[in-house]
Amino acid sequence: MKNLKYLYTSLLSLVLVFSCDYEKAKIDTEDPGSVNNKSTATITSSVSGDVNEGQTIDFLVEFDKPTAYNVDLVAVLKSGTADEDDVQLGGSRISAYSTSTTVSVTISADDLYEEDETATIHIEPASPASSYYVHPDSNLNAGTFTIKNVASNELDLVFDWDQTFTYSGSEFTLCQIAYDNDFLLFNGADGSFIDYLAATADCPEVAHVDISSLADGDYLIIQNIWDDGGLQPTGLDFLIPVTVEYSRGGSTLSGSYTQADANAYSSTHGSDPDGLDLTYVMSFNITNGVVTLFDDTTGTEIGSGRAAAPNSNISLNNLHGYEGALRK
Repeated sequence: MKNLKYLYTSLLSLVLVFSCDYEKAKIDTEDPGSVNNKSTATITSSVSGDVNEGQTIDFLVEFDKPTAYNVDLVAVLKSGTADEDDVQLGGSRISAYSTSTTVSVTISADDLYEEDETATIHIEPASPASSYYVHPDSNLNAGTFTIKNVASNELDLVFDWDQTFTYSGSEFTLCQIAYDNDFLLFNGADGSFIDYLAATADCPEVAHVDISSLADGDYLIIQNIWDDGGLQPTGLDFLIPVTVEYSRGGSTLSGSYTQADANAYSSTHGSDPDGLDLTYVMSFNITNGVVTLFDDTTGTEIGSGRAAAPNSNISLNNLHGYEGALRK
């Protein structure tokens, strides 16, 4: 009786194994060439309508039923005023026996001035083999998007000169002793004074340059010591270069630049509220909305602008019209 029980159990297990293999074989060998057996795809976008430069759009692709084969998908720019330099087209795979994946498209960010552009994106099979398993009635149009030129009209600048020094056995910082620099804007073509950029007695100083209010051309950022905080009488001698953190929202123009030693004040320079001993920090050029930063003393480009060339004809001795005693 015990032997019969074991025999029955073995036969039952064998039937179950063959049954499972048979069901899998039915799925694996089912002809996907029949339209009814192909998977219908639907696409859901993470955003709709307007998109900004630098933004990523995620497209969720879902099948109504799984396939026994991998299906590779890719984003395609089908139409619109945008070209393939404006979009970074991704791809992904719906693995065998799965029903979904995400395909991403990133809108390229650059410093070029551009009008709004349109882009119609489709998510399509990446090869004829993958296309074979996708139902022809699938709506592969992922959407039409308007790419906005979102570069800010402000150039943001942070001027930082703080550092630690030792005097009479004690440590101090320049900000602590109220060492105060002012930063001014001059016309690069004729050296005329335009306006104060940052003159608040803050340490560091922050400036927001309204690019839209300035004509195309070259501009100089000039520094003077409003108050040395009592540093000069100490007899200490060290350089105080200014580090400039720069950025323009919505563009790739972002980074840090340290004033050349040749232009940096030293601790031996005293207060100069009348602006009689100015020094150069950096320059920028505006051309058709593109902002490019330069160090004109070395003729090198600092920022990531593309449309301008360094102005090598600037004379730092030709600065005039500065009413240094008038703090805003």
